[in-house]
Amino acid sequence: MRSSLAITSTSELLSKLLDIAHGAIVVVDDSFNIQIWNQAAERTFGWTAEEAVGSNVADTMGSGEFAEGMSFEKALDSALRSGSWWGEVVQTRRDGSTFLAEVSFGVLRDADEQVIGYVTNHQNITGQRAVEEELERTVE
Repeated sequence: MRSSLAITSTSELLSKLLDIAHGAIVVVDDSFNIQIWNQAAERTFGWTAEEAVGSNVADTMGSGEFAEGMSFEKALDSALRSGSWWGEVVQTRRDGSTFLAEVSFGVLRDADEQVIGYVTNHQNITGQRAVEEELERTVE
């Protein structure tokens, strides 16, 4: 007798995993058009999946402000060489407000090692950073 989990499709399991994730998970194709936008991305950026999927990431999430000495191009180059990148980026919500995010992204390649897209995870760390800065002030 097979368990019900065994007959659940992989796509159903992945869909559920994306929905329960706390981080905003966004998958884009090689032209940076959004293919997957999870529920946390909806809460984080203010766009529904229906609005975001199919749009270009620059139109929905902006380019972000990278730490000094870093840029999107440098982060992308690093990811293409190593397979992934992570760092802190100031990102913009639909309403124009900004937040500090820890962003990680990985390169998706086909069987011929050609880039077919990217998977990204965005964690809002604004509150965490504020607590860290307050702790540093109280120690001084």
